[in-house]
Amino acid sequence: MNSLITMLDTLSFRGSLLFFALFAVLTALPALLFSRSRLPLRRYAFLIWLTVNYAFLTFFQLGSLKCPESTYQSSRSNEEVVLQIDDGSSFDRIYTTSLEGDIPAGTNRCRVYYHNIRIAGSSDLQNWEEFAVLDQNSYLKWDISECGEKDYRYLRLTFSEASILTEIGLYDSQKERFLPLSVYSAPSAEEATKLIDEQDILTADPDYRHETFFDEIYHARNAYEIAHDLPLYTAVHPLLGTRFIALGIKLFGMNPFGYRFFGALTSVLLVPVMYALAYVLFRRERAANLAALLFACDFMHYTTGRIATLEPFSVLFILLMYLFMALFRRTEIYKRPFRALLWLFLSGLSMALAWSVKWTAIYASVGLAFIFFEHLFRCWRKENGEEKTAVTLMIIICCFFFFVLLPMAVYFLCYVGIRIYDEQPRSLLEHLWQVCDYIRYDFTYHAGLEDTHPYSSTWYMWLIDLRPIWYYVKYYGDNIRSISCFNNPLISFSGLAAVILLPYTAKKNGRFFLLPFAAWLSLLLPWVFVPRTAFAYHYYPCIPFLILLIVDMFAAIGEESSRKTAVTVFLSLTTLLFIAYLPVTGGLLSSRFYVTKVLAAVRGWWYFGG
Repeated sequence: MNSLITMLDTLSFRGSLLFFALFAVLTALPALLFSRSRLPLRRYAFLIWLTVNYAFLTFFQLGSLKCPESTYQSSRSNEEVVLQIDDGSSFDRIYTTSLEGDIPAGTNRCRVYYHNIRIAGSSDLQNWEEFAVLDQNSYLKWDISECGEKDYRYLRLTFSEASILTEIGLYDSQKERFLPLSVYSAPSAEEATKLIDEQDILTADPDYRHETFFDEIYHARNAYEIAHDLPLYTAVHPLLGTRFIALGIKLFGMNPFGYRFFGALTSVLLVPVMYALAYVLFRRERAANLAALLFACDFMHYTTGRIATLEPFSVLFILLMYLFMALFRRTEIYKRPFRALLWLFLSGLSMALAWSVKWTAIYASVGLAFIFFEHLFRCWRKENGEEKTAVTLMIIICCFFFFVLLPMAVYFLCYVGIRIYDEQPRSLLEHLWQVCDYIRYDFTYHAGLEDTHPYSSTWYMWLIDLRPIWYYVKYYGDNIRSISCFNNPLISFSGLAAVILLPYTAKKNGRFFLLPFAAWLSLLLPWVFVPRTAFAYHYYPCIPFLILLIVDMFAAIGEESSRKTAVTVFLSLTTLLFIAYLPVTGGLLSSRFYVTKVLAAVRGWWYFGG
C-alpha cells in the first residue's frame, strides 16, 4: 500500500496531463459526432467564424508572458543587501513584487510576501538615510512606493524579519526609465542577484496584464503550488480546475498569460459546445447558431474566461454532461441499449469532472437525474418487449457506477499527487482520510461565509442583472481600465421572459424546453436556500440554459417572417451591447467619461468607477 501511494504521488504532473486528456477527448467528441453527419463544411462556416473571432477577443491583452519568478529569500533577521545604482541618476519610485519562497528548514510551509523591509540610501556607504519601509499583503502584485526624489549611489535593504522578495526596481519619473542596478554586498551575492535579474520585465504602469487581480490571488497561488509540488496554503474548492491552471503555468511560466491560458481556452471551446448542445436539442442549424452567438455575446462568459478562476471548467463539464444526456434522450433505450449506455457513461464522466471542479455542479446533477428518469419512464411505457425488465435493470445498475461510483473515484483522484497537508499520507487509506477531512473543511468554510461585501448579491438580483461584481479598476487621468462581471442585460431580461412564457412555448414547441429548464432551475433553486454570501458570477452556470430557453421562445413566435425580424433585431442589439461594454468586461483602456457616465447609465445599478 505504501508503495502504491508513493507511486501516485510521483504522478502529480502526469495526473494533470491525464485529466487534461479527458478534458480534450470529451470536448472533441461533439466535433467527431458532427463529422459523422456528413454535412458540408460550409454549414459550420458561421460557427468557425464566430469561434475564431471570440478567441481573438478572449486572448487579446489577456496578460503578459513575462513576470518575475526568481526570488530572494532572507535567511535571518536584520540581513542586509546593498545595491549599487550604476549611473548615479535620481529616482522617485520603488517597485517591488513577491511570489513564493522555498520551504525553510524545520517548517512545512513556504514563505510568502515581504514584511518590514527597511530601505536606506547613501552616497558614500558611511552616512545612511532611512526613507521607506516595504510591506506586502497581496500575492504577485506590484507595490509602487512613492518616495520623493532621491539621489543616492547605494541602496540598502534591511530584512527586519524573514521575507521573500522577487524583484525590486527604482524608477525615474522625469526620464521615464528604470535605473540600472547591481549587487554591491550581500550574504550571498549570487542569491541577491535574484532581486534585480529580471529588470527587463519591469513596467512603469503595471495593470491586470502584469499582476493578479480578484480571486487570482487564491487560484493562481494554489496552481503555482501544485505546479511546483509545494504544500497548499489552503483551498476551498476541489482541485481539478486548479490543476488545469497549473498546466498553463507549467507551459508558459508563472505569469498572467500562463495562469489564465486554460481558462481562456476553455471559454473559447464553450462556444462550439454550446452550438452542439443546441443542435442536439432543436435539430436546427439556425437554432444552434443563435444559441452560440448569444453565448458568445454574454458579458459574464467573456469576463470569466479572462481571469484565472474555476467557472469556465465547471460550466464546460456541466454543458457536456447535459449534451451527452440529450443524446441519451434521443436514443431508443430498448432498441439500442449499448448506445444509450455509451451516452450515459460519457454524461457520468463529464459529471464526475464537473464535481471535481466546483460543488455547484452537484446542483446541476439534480436536473440531470430528472431528465434521465423522465426519458427512462417514457421509453418504459412505450416498450412491450420481453427483455424490457432486464434492459432496465442493466441500465440502472450501470448508472449506479456511472453517476455514483465514478464521480467519487474521479473526485478522489483529482487530489492524488497534491500536497494538501503538511504531512504526506503513508497509505492510500490515509490519503482518502485527508481528502475527506479537506471536504469537511471546505464545507465548513462555505457554510460559514456570511461576511458582508459591497458587491455581494442574491439570487433574485441575478434574474434582472441588478448588481455586478467589480473585479478591477485603474485610473489614468482621463482614462480608465475597469473589469466588472455581470450579464448582457438583453439576455437576462429576455431569459426571464422565456421562463415566464414557458407554458406557451411548451404548448407550441413540445418538450424542447424540458432539458434547459431542468438544468436552469436545478442550478438556481439551491441559491434560494444557501445562506452564504453570493455574487453575480454564481449565476454563470445558469446562463447557457437560459439562452436555450430564449431560443425555444423565439421558435414559438408565429410566422417565419416575424420570427426572422424579431431574431435579427434581438441579435443586433445583443451584439451591439457586447461591443459597447467591452471596456468594462475586458479591461480595455477607455475614456473615463464613457465608462463612468455613458455605460454606468443607472448609478447604483451598474457602477464601473468614479
